[in-house]
Amino acid sequence: MDQIAFRIGGFAIHWYGILAAAGFLAGLWTASRRAARSPLPRQAIADLGPWLILGTLAGARVWFVAAYWREEFSGQPLWQIFNVRGGGLVFYGGLAGAALTTLAFARLRRLPLWELADALAPSIALGHAFGRVGCFIHGCCYGTPTRLPWAVHYHDALNGAGVGLHPTQLYEALLLLALYGTLAWQYRRKRFAGQTFSFYLLGYATLRFAVEFFRGDYGTQHFGGLKPGQAFSVVAFAAGLWLFAARSRAATASPRPVPDRIDTLHVEVSQPRTRLDAFLRERFPGVSRVHLQRLIRDGAVRVNGAAVKPTHAPLAGKPSPSRGPRPAPSTLTPRELPLQVVFEDDQLVVLDKAPGMVVHPAGGHEDNTLVHALLHHCQGRLSGIGGVARPGLVHRLDQFTSGLLVVAKDDATHLELARQFAERDVIKLYDALLCGELARESGEIQAAIARHPSHRKVMTVREGGRAARTGYRVLERLHGATLVEARLHTGRTHQIRVHFQHLGHPLVGT
Repeated sequence: MDQIAFRIGGFAIHWYGILAAAGFLAGLWTASRRAARSPLPRQAIADLGPWLILGTLAGARVWFVAAYWREEFSGQPLWQIFNVRGGGLVFYGGLAGAALTTLAFARLRRLPLWELADALAPSIALGHAFGRVGCFIHGCCYGTPTRLPWAVHYHDALNGAGVGLHPTQLYEALLLLALYGTLAWQYRRKRFAGQTFSFYLLGYATLRFAVEFFRGDYGTQHFGGLKPGQAFSVVAFAAGLWLFAARSRAATASPRPVPDRIDTLHVEVSQPRTRLDAFLRERFPGVSRVHLQRLIRDGAVRVNGAAVKPTHAPLAGKPSPSRGPRPAPSTLTPRELPLQVVFEDDQLVVLDKAPGMVVHPAGGHEDNTLVHALLHHCQGRLSGIGGVARPGLVHRLDQFTSGLLVVAKDDATHLELARQFAERDVIKLYDALLCGELARESGEIQAAIARHPSHRKVMTVREGGRAARTGYRVLERLHGATLVEARLHTGRTHQIRVHFQHLGHPLVGT
């Protein structure tokens, strides 16, 4: 089997390199499509891709050089270390390099690490399958001698030219494709972030351990009676079990209690153009800006021991710790109104809000709101972070919008849920009926939203407003109307109505 696909002048292009590149491209493409259905930003995988390739190649090569220094590199020119065109990569080293790269990328971009790992997990198996076919053509990672009808023969095999060998590369490639299909199916049904990646570790460690029984390219390398691949498979399997248990516990654990005292923040660099309330909002995304302004006005936040206004610009120094005020007792009267409870436990309630019901008291709607009904249903046990008018409310829905609404029963749960909304761990999907027929089957609207300059109660697309992003796809085309699924990547007031009005297809009935 010829290892060289073609030549460009005197430069040989190997099949191994072609298939490795194809594996990377297939993996990144499928992962990007998967990420589009996750809380991750749309460009996350595309931005990660080049760094992931470099990290994977570096890790795989370093592992190979360290493991085969004596056999392959001792006495050879140092530039041979960097010659990867003809093979010489170890998968577990590549996995370690990719993991470190992904961890660094997630931290720098402030992305949810385990959502990113889940989106990549099936694609790792797919890309690896391409690589194993490259190994088959190159002649590395071959199997033990066999007389089976599908035995392969290499003219330069280390254990004798012409000897029939198990095609372990193809065994593993087929098993990896099966693993890819299984993980892609499981990803759409996962119950918590990190589950798909933990299943990948468990699945790959199992299939690799089994295939290693037929590998014949290790010589005398063994670890406690196990071949190197089997030894590392045991480690990967244990890591998968630990990850599954840890992430499962984290998904079901009760939120930690909120301490009474705010931590001291050290301001290292003066920020003359940043208001104090905005400065604190960046550091406490789970607390609304209105609530932070209230805390500042009540003297619960102090700068170098002095009370300040929300408009104060943080200078180099430190806000002194201070106890926040206890939530004021609600002045609202509980009302026994019908509620459709979808889920409830000691920490939260998930409601199916009916269209027409106002969520919280506001001008013109002072009574019989959803909050009044919640006060009766929960007997007043709601978080106080939203204030007396909005107890328990983590997010809102418009009066005539129906859908799921999450309500927190305590402050710890409220903060954690708000963090998940702020970091886009929560996927928000809405069905909307639009006037007219959309030209495209899917798309994305990115347009800043602000209050109308003349009509302050009306939101509109306006330069200088807050960034807003809405994705959509057509579900059904009707006569003179289009039913779409809208996905909110931000949470601006009346965002869906404003964005589709801006697109020239207002919601039916508005």
